[in-house]
Amino acid sequence: MALTGSGQISMNDIRIELGVPSESPFGINEARLGTYVAINQFSASKPPSSGTVSLSDWYSYSQTGGSNSDTFYYDASSAATACAGTPNTTLYWSGSLGIGTVLYTDSLGTSEASQGYWSDDTNAYFQNCPDGCGDGITSITACVETATLSWTYSVTGAPSSNAMDIRVNSSTEISRTSTSSGTYTVYVGDTIDVIISLSGCSGGSAVANAYTDGIIMDAACTPGNSSATLNSTTYTVVSGDIGNTISLDCYAQCDGGCL
Repeated sequence: MALTGSGQISMNDIRIELGVPSESPFGINEARLGTYVAINQFSASKPPSSGTVSLSDWYSYSQTGGSNSDTFYYDASSAATACAGTPNTTLYWSGSLGIGTVLYTDSLGTSEASQGYWSDDTNAYFQNCPDGCGDGITSITACVETATLSWTYSVTGAPSSNAMDIRVNSSTEISRTSTSSGTYTVYVGDTIDVIISLSGCSGGSAVANAYTDGIIMDAACTPGNSSATLNSTTYTVVSGDIGNTISLDCYAQCDGGCL
């Protein structure tokens, strides 16, 4: 319950709001310095931390109410959506999001501890909360800034030579000449493209196919020719990819027709 926002206010009102026992010495200057109990930094109104202080400076102060000064992102379906910033929410002392809710912050979640939270590395707890902070209102987690590119390269039909290069920001980061797979870390704004070449597809009806599936859907096909080269279109990593795995499957294939 917050102090009144206008009219008469007494030192005893402030003492009661802070939870200081009646038999203890009490002064409003010492109180605003946190001598008796830490001042709730998330109260919508609080006394000045320096200079003179008067009873009216305590108007609307709440020891157990208010909201934090930062914005956290929340989405029930995925971290990626939350970290993209829609929707967002501000934490309230009431714990309106419920126990077990995970919130993400675009700064390091651990840094929020100095602003009124403490954490046991699993849950975050509010300081000065009405029930003594015994329950984990939520987890506060730093937004993941990366996405995982999961890639595969498949070679079939025995071309005499082949090569697959995955390029990130126009620089070749993955290069293979045989069936393979792996992962690579990417960031928002990174561009991804692929160059696939194959030659030596044999037979009278030889068709050289080079194609990609997943975040890049592109293909090069040369009927009646033993070779093909694909310079793929470009994919740009977006905020919605962050925290997720994006897939890119690449193929070099000698076949009887265009795929």
